[in-house]
Amino acid sequence: MTTLDEIDRRILTELQRDAAQSLETLGAAVNLSRNACWRRIRALEKAGIIKSRVTLLDAAKLGLGLSVFIQVRTNAHAPDWLEQFSKATRSMPEILGVYRMTGDLDYL
Repeated sequence: MTTLDEIDRRILTELQRDAAQSLETLGAAVNLSRNACWRRIRALEKAGIIKSRVTLLDAAKLGLGLSVFIQVRTNAHAPDWLEQFSKATRSMPEILGVYRMTGDLDYL
């Protein structure tokens, strides 16, 4: 496990707030030079702490204002069925996540 110091944590907090901000803006927020910020970001990426930088879209402005949760119950639990179910759900970009559940339901 990688040990993070207070500056790394502040950088991560700032990047979570706005990953597109300039290194100058980020540096001012965490009290580092742009080069020091860049080196720390590269180290966090290399360590796998920062996986990627993404853009969050406004679902309502894209006409995607409805979120739906579907509950799935199945009697099939074989590895081949799970692989088929996984491929089917991953092929649909509208599905943002599938979660294995315990209890009466199998998937959400």
